[in-house]
Amino acid sequence: MIASDPALQAPAFPDRQPASPRLEQVEADIQSLTGMIKEAAKTAPMEKRPLGAMMAKTGRARTVTVQGENGPSTGKAYRGGQTMQVHPEGPFAVELKAMGITPKTNPGLFSMRGRKDFDNLPASEMEEMFPGIFDATGSSRDDGAYLDQRGLLDLMGRENAGETDWLLPRAEVNRMERDLSQMQAVRDGIRDAKPDPAADFVAGFRTERGFFVDPDAPVIEPEALAREFDDWADEAGYYVDLDQRQEVLGELFQRGGDAEFLVSG
Repeated sequence: MIASDPALQAPAFPDRQPASPRLEQVEADIQSLTGMIKEAAKTAPMEKRPLGAMMAKTGRARTVTVQGENGPSTGKAYRGGQTMQVHPEGPFAVELKAMGITPKTNPGLFSMRGRKDFDNLPASEMEEMFPGIFDATGSSRDDGAYLDQRGLLDLMGRENAGETDWLLPRAEVNRMERDLSQMQAVRDGIRDAKPDPAADFVAGFRTERGFFVDPDAPVIEPEALAREFDDWADEAGYYVDLDQRQEVLGELFQRGGDAEFLVSG
């Protein structure tokens, strides 16, 4: 029941698990989760309005050089596939602007080369481009179904108000960021907490060179417990009067724990 020398007794008397997280473990968890977030963010769209940003990118031009009869020439080439940009004079643009989505809030989204409506976008193709858009727009999953245009408008409005969890890769990053925020709050609480030796004793924490009694080990005779405690206190340099000694030994015999929290507090 006694571990007076942790270096020798640790294998026979393992540490109890603390009732609340310790600072070192929380900081290690924060560091690990921060790394996971950084990795996930490399592939997840991290823009403030990811749908609007990705729609804008479909119509961007890139500079290309071609070899002509009179030598190389440089010009603009536009990405292939269906554009997802919005024609500023179409009915879809009118709806977006009524929700506060404008060229100022979403640079690149509006273009004279854009679409005036979005009623014929294959839903399955849009799901490949924007994982999660099926459910977010309430679109049918039937083969050959088109993306629900009203649902797309509503989604862009919600995104403009700050919703990004609909996009599955982004939702995972958002979840981890919320977990990180909670961990940081726990860490700050531990840092700000005043030391409470009595609470640490009750929680079952163990000091590096204290006098630890394992409550799950076989019961030892009170006299032997007292002798071991006296030897440890003398070696550690603690002065313990008779009343305190009796109280400490009673706590150790009844519940176990680390005596250092009781004599150093």
